[in-house]
Amino acid sequence: MVKRLSILTLLVMFLGLSAGLSSAQDPFVYTPAMTEAHTKLVSRSPYVTPTPSCKASLAIDPKGPLAKFVVGTSAGHASDPFIPRHNLYAYKITDPSARGPKKTVLIQTGNHNIEATGSWSFQGMVDFLLSPDPRAGWLRRHGEFYVYPLVNPDGRFIAKGRGNLEMLEKGILSGSGKLDHNRVWNRQGQGLSTIDALAAAMRKDTGRKVDYYFDFHDGKEFKVPFFYTVPDLMDSSFSQAMIALDVEIAPKASDGDPGMGRIWSMTKEGLNSKFACTPEGAPSHPGLNVDMCISWGRYYGVALYNTLINELDAFVYSPAITEEHTQIVARSPYVTPTPSCKAALALDPKGPLAKFVVGISAGHASDPFIPRHNLYAYKITDPSVRGAKKTVLIQTGNHNDEPTGSWAFQGMVDFLLSSDPKAAWLRRHGEFYVYPLVNPDGRFTAKGRGNPEMIDEGILPESGKCDHNRVWDRQGEGLSTIDALVIAMQQDTGKKVDYYFDYHCCGGHFFTVPELIDCPYCRAMIELDVGIPPKASDGHHGMGRIWSMTEDGLNAKYAFTPELNGDTVIHCLNVGRNYAISLHNTLNAPVVEKEPALITTH
Repeated sequence: MVKRLSILTLLVMFLGLSAGLSSAQDPFVYTPAMTEAHTKLVSRSPYVTPTPSCKASLAIDPKGPLAKFVVGTSAGHASDPFIPRHNLYAYKITDPSARGPKKTVLIQTGNHNIEATGSWSFQGMVDFLLSPDPRAGWLRRHGEFYVYPLVNPDGRFIAKGRGNLEMLEKGILSGSGKLDHNRVWNRQGQGLSTIDALAAAMRKDTGRKVDYYFDFHDGKEFKVPFFYTVPDLMDSSFSQAMIALDVEIAPKASDGDPGMGRIWSMTKEGLNSKFACTPEGAPSHPGLNVDMCISWGRYYGVALYNTLINELDAFVYSPAITEEHTQIVARSPYVTPTPSCKAALALDPKGPLAKFVVGISAGHASDPFIPRHNLYAYKITDPSVRGAKKTVLIQTGNHNDEPTGSWAFQGMVDFLLSSDPKAAWLRRHGEFYVYPLVNPDGRFTAKGRGNPEMIDEGILPESGKCDHNRVWDRQGEGLSTIDALVIAMQQDTGKKVDYYFDYHCCGGHFFTVPELIDCPYCRAMIELDVGIPPKASDGHHGMGRIWSMTEDGLNAKYAFTPELNGDTVIHCLNVGRNYAISLHNTLNAPVVEKEPALITTH
């Protein structure tokens, strides 16, 4: 009899695994086997490590492939071999190369047995965090994400109800007497294997100091996704960031039960969470499919990015921020050095970004507080696509105290590297040559419009004013930035540029020459109806925009100087995004289907 049960158990477990794999596109199925398969996938990422509480010795099989990610095991059911014990997994997502303070974020799912759309959304958030998207890269550098992918595996295995048999046997029920795994998080120490192991692990892993807490769920009657949070957090930065995304997901106020993970997490006995929410999927959504569920999770990642980055000062964009953003985008499979880049030109030829350097600035020999800086460049394109492509040049940082222009520049670059179908189309049909800070010494001083070398060398425009954006036609006169960047831009583009963008502030418009005021791009931006009109200006012959359109420059067909005011980082980023969308619309790109989810191992 024992042998027969053992064979039956193996058969049922095998069939369960097969069913989970074969129904991988069913939004109503997310089994423990699927959780394990996804954990195996993400564990290969260089950004994923075990949490401090993980120990292989705690695993059912201490030598198993995921044993080092185990924080405990569930009880299973001793008298029913069809309900086996399960490992309780945990892992941390962060960029280990980034030092300094980081936000602590906890993400979990799987409290309830039949809430598969919640688990798909959870997967969407995790996949986003591990993607090459620059926003995800920024989150990894500025956050530590503690992830618990299935907190009630025995319940999910039976796929019925909201608890598990151990709770029933031990009488560990909610205050109302119901069997509900998400009403007993405040019952640690009463013998419930999942709660005891996971509550202890979460406290140890986070030091009981959590900034953001997400517990993914769903409800069969819900037709649109939303998230619960306490009334006091309805107007929080995260809630407002999600509303601003305009993607159906909105906050709902709920005080909740004291045993809910969300409520427990905000207590001193729990995790002291500053913000906690329960994302709810929508199984009754009329268009429900797995891609939709995954996109909901992705939106939570994007909203968190928007929340955290908006805490930064829109009026600061230093050379260090440029370098950090370049490090992030450099990891994208769509980013490569431009032809003019050489590691030998870098201040440190063995540095992490040396291969993206086209020259160095002068610094200031008599003032050690103004150091030399690398001049960076990179190309964005889809390398798998051959054939003719539009050539687009994007630059910023001419002037020292125009950080909002740099934030808008970042918004355009981030959009180009995102999974948005319009961005994917642009990568397939364009080559984007990017120069993220063309006057780093000036930006370092954060005052004026030039740099000390211009004054020392007497390389000034006719007005006698020190202005880096009036000397682009003075290449060869000894100004390190102009000499290096002009050569690089001409070599990189072959002096054949279709579209040129030079981001500045201030204003809510973009300059172009009078002859282009009615060009397709200007019309596309007007049609986008985002309040960014074109303005005609002949400009100065030494301006980047004007120089770029000359034979001695880049022969640019269309050249623009985006100018913007912005009091928040998000506003600036969105402005940059709109410039990219207008370019897509200008090129008459067809509407394309959403691309498959990005691989999580980059």
